[in-house]
Amino acid sequence: MPEPLPEDYTYHGFRGENDVPRIVIEEPKQGKTEHHRVLGEFPSFASPDGGLGWGYDGDGPSRAAAEVLAHALELGAVAQSGMAFRPAPQDKVRIRMREAFCQEVLTQLPDTWRLRRCVVLRWAHSWYLQQAPDAMPPVLQKPISVPPTM
Repeated sequence: MPEPLPEDYTYHGFRGENDVPRIVIEEPKQGKTEHHRVLGEFPSFASPDGGLGWGYDGDGPSRAAAEVLAHALELGAVAQSGMAFRPAPQDKVRIRMREAFCQEVLTQLPDTWRLRRCVVLRWAHSWYLQQAPDAMPPVLQKPISVPPTM
């Protein structure tokens, strides 16, 4: 799990060497995207459960959803977030959220994409208000900072 970062950052998914899906965490910038500073990266190696993915419905996008949501919502490592595939006990509400994020967002993404943390937080806030308002994580119980636009 990458270290805690400044309040806003960008999740960047792309296919790396040998076509392995990677998701890095970048310093957000407006304008050209060629020179973003990488702040961290989610594990992209093939685990016993498989690797990350997006653009289709399957286990890879579910794992990617768990990584992005656990990080954005400050839930700690995926294994302790209640969204892992195994072996830790899972949180039924967070599993439903993970699968909804996978279906509504990650399955729709192209090979290369960027999502700002504030967008992930607004999506999660809306999902919790509709599906499980009493289970809303602490990070969503305070105002969501929206970065200025140019």
